[in-house]
Amino acid sequence: MKIALVCANGGHLTEMMELKEVYAGHEHFWVTYQGTDSQALGRTYFYRDHKSLFLKMAVQLLTAWYIVIRERPGLVITTGGAIAVPISIYCRVLGIHVIYMDCGTRVFERSGTGRFMVHLADVFLTQWPGMMQKYGKNARYWGGLF
Repeated sequence: MKIALVCANGGHLTEMMELKEVYAGHEHFWVTYQGTDSQALGRTYFYRDHKSLFLKMAVQLLTAWYIVIRERPGLVITTGGAIAVPISIYCRVLGIHVIYMDCGTRVFERSGTGRFMVHLADVFLTQWPGMMQKYGKNARYWGGLF
């Protein structure tokens, strides 16, 4: 099964790297932002980061559609950042399963991306048991990555 690994660079990418045992034995590709930490990932699609939120979302929606149609992943795994939302929307429409793991730094409050992804993801995981109550019945506690 081909897996799309979708995450912002920085801490989200660090968390995705902690999940390597999950995707290492499968064909996979990355969708992230270009940065020093994302240069050696292998097959990667880089989103452009624009200052204008409208332009950023428009470009990400078009790029996400291109990636999904070209790659046809069987599964999306994402550790977040707003980068996860556009591709997850298309994947849900096309019947491609989405697994989202909320950021480990979110101990007491919901993340901005998590507020959307709790409704989009097939499986929504939190790293803190108390966050299941904050997100509602769709959230599952899976344990922390670190």
